[in-house]
Amino acid sequence: MFGYIRPIKNEFENYLFKAQYCCLCKVLGRQYGFFSRNILSFDITFLALMLHALSKHVFVYRYESCIMHPINKRRVKKPNQIDFSCAEITVFLAKKKIEDNIKDEKNLKRLFYRFLNHIPFSWNDQLTLENNPLNRLFSDFDAMEALKHIGSDQLSNQFGKILEHIILYTSERTQTLLPEQTTHFAFLIGKLIYLLDAFEDIERDLKSWKYNPLIFENKEIILSYPKKHDAALFIRKEERWRLFLLLDHIQYLYSFLREFLGVYMTEIDGIISKSLPAMINKVIKDDTNQAEKGDFHESRPL
Repeated sequence: MFGYIRPIKNEFENYLFKAQYCCLCKVLGRQYGFFSRNILSFDITFLALMLHALSKHVFVYRYESCIMHPINKRRVKKPNQIDFSCAEITVFLAKKKIEDNIKDEKNLKRLFYRFLNHIPFSWNDQLTLENNPLNRLFSDFDAMEALKHIGSDQLSNQFGKILEHIILYTSERTQTLLPEQTTHFAFLIGKLIYLLDAFEDIERDLKSWKYNPLIFENKEIILSYPKKHDAALFIRKEERWRLFLLLDHIQYLYSFLREFLGVYMTEIDGIISKSLPAMINKVIKDDTNQAEKGDFHESRPL
């Protein structure tokens, strides 16, 4: 996915989150080849952390060497079925991202993603999700985007359904009993991820005239501003209420889940109460209240 759900550096030590991230990185390398380590996102790491918290599994870790950190060994969570399922989801989402970029990008970028799509990665013969309902949800999402006149609510709802299904699929495979509010919480997180990505892409999409529902819903603003940069800033200002309303709903639902999180609660609290508001302010470019550059842990986007 996009990497928006991640902790702020130094807010807490984040040792559980970092150990979970390293665990998934190693599982991806062992199961799907070294290249697959580059597609791990913080969003899936957060999903794995939530599932581990709700599963009541004991958090077991060990210190292991890492090619990215050759001097000091890293704290790595010992993998279990949740991690293997989340690694599978990661690879599936990466394949969908590559397919999406082939359709959306132009010139050299499109050639690059076509090249990636034809590389015989080891994951091509290992995925079991090809006939999963997730494929239908993605197909419906792609069809809605292709119409280029669907609003942000409908598109973000569809992406929310995708994340909702992902957590249901993973919990069923790992026999994790979910509290009643979990699926709707995942749905709202999916909506937020989609909208954050749409907000962040406004300027780029204006320059290339690429479809973005936030631009489509504010066509008259583009005609009012001779500079696309000014139009993008105004759209962000006009539409930011969507993000803060979603954040309120997410934090409200999360209040019902906290009691189930055990030792994971402190770190997940930090992500929900501190990191998400900071990420929203960063994406909408609120200079009065945004996190400083470098405050967030950086991932390796595909």
